[in-house]
Amino acid sequence: MVGLPKNASQARFSKKGGDARLEINSMSNNRRVRITRSSLRLKFELNTEPFSEVRKEFVMTTKTIIRDIRVDTSVDRVFDFLADPNNLPEIWPNIIEVKNVKKSKDNPGFNFNWTYKMSGLPFEGKCETIEYMPYDRLAFKTNKGLDSTITWRFQPSGQETHVTLKFEYQIPSSLLKRIQEDVVIQENEHEVAALLQNLKSRLELQPVYA
Repeated sequence: MVGLPKNASQARFSKKGGDARLEINSMSNNRRVRITRSSLRLKFELNTEPFSEVRKEFVMTTKTIIRDIRVDTSVDRVFDFLADPNNLPEIWPNIIEVKNVKKSKDNPGFNFNWTYKMSGLPFEGKCETIEYMPYDRLAFKTNKGLDSTITWRFQPSGQETHVTLKFEYQIPSSLLKRIQEDVVIQENEHEVAALLQNLKSRLELQPVYA
């Protein structure tokens, strides 16, 4: 009969045919011990990998943020400003750089490379315009570093424009190893709010030249 260690936090026993297996997870040394007994032999195995590393898995789920704002300027001006990726670092707090801007082969929009910082960790990737409906809808898809879809909707209202942003993204597993998911989500929500406010300030405060 095998006695359990005092520091064992979990024990699992299974039996199949003439074999019996007892698996013990120890909290004090963070190790997993497996003891297997058959009618012919007794086998003792020590897995030297930390139990937390063996068991821990990150599930990639898509997060969504939807925010809107009214901008006191014409819809064509708002659309044209956001359609040009060279303007994004001016209003998007965590976009560090936009480069290699090229016309898309699929629509009148642009494809480009970018450097982005999420919760202090920099990422580099590519972005392409996937929807380009003048003065109505504009959408971008990013990959190669961060997987996200950014969709802008525009609705004119007199001299104002009602702008809606939908930001769908996945938190990279490399980031979740360092920062809690709730913290990352909260930071991204604050960033989207700042982005929209920067857009409003940029277009309302800068004069329009005929």
